[in-house]
Amino acid sequence: MKIKANVMGYGEVEIELSDETIKEIGKVYEQLLEPTIKEAGDTLSILPSIANNIAYPIIMNR
Repeated sequence: MKIKANVMGYGEVEIELSDETIKEIGKVYEQLLEPTIKEAGDTLSILPSIANNIAYPIIMNR
């Protein structure tokens, strides 16, 4: 796979990535980014519940 990268001050270069490199990048994603993204998703999933808890008393006191 070839990718283009902009190297500051030197312009654009084309880099060839081997299949093994692409697999290793995938492993890095799985080990570092995926848990962080999952944690953020879990945290955001409680927002509707919080909104309901805040809105319920307001709506019921009308």
